[in-house]
Order: sequence, then structure tokens, then C-alpha cells
Amino acid sequence: MNSNNSQSNHSEKSLAYPSHRPLPIEAHPEINDSLKDRPSVSGIVDAIREVGRQRNSLLAEIRAALESNNERDALKLARQLCGLDPCVT
Repeated sequence: MNSNNSQSNHSEKSLAYPSHRPLPIEAHPEINDSLKDRPSVSGIVDAIREVGRQRNSLLAEIRAALESNNERDALKLARQLCGLDPCVT
């Protein structure tokens, strides 16, 4: 196999692909409009943190139930943590 031919084909293929640099967001007015309807990033982060707090709370309850040999409550809480039982508050 001719190495010069291989290198030539590679450089020709590289030229065929567009640049991987994204255009600035201002260049896409349709994106600017759709971003206005989306929740803020801080709101999403707050929601993720709240889910984490709820899961940590359930894990602590499961741990306490297991330590007290209350397998029924531990299983109920584990099913709730996995989304198999509705959350009862």
C-alpha cells in the first residue's frame, strides 16, 4: 500500500467535513426564542438537589429500619425509593 496515497486520502476527507466550532447562540434566533420558555438552570439545579435530599432521607429511614430489624418497613421504603410504591407523606 502506498503511504502517500493514504495520507492524501486522509487530508481530502478532512477537508470535506465542516468545522466543529458551534456558531454563537446569537446566530440562532430560534434557539433564543425557545430558551425563553425553558426553566432556568438554577431552578433545575434546585429540583435536582431536592430530589437528592428526599432520596437521602429515604436511605436514612431504610438504614434505621434495617438496624432495628424492621424488615417490613425497610422493604416498603426501598420499594418507594425505587419508584415501585407511591410516596405516602
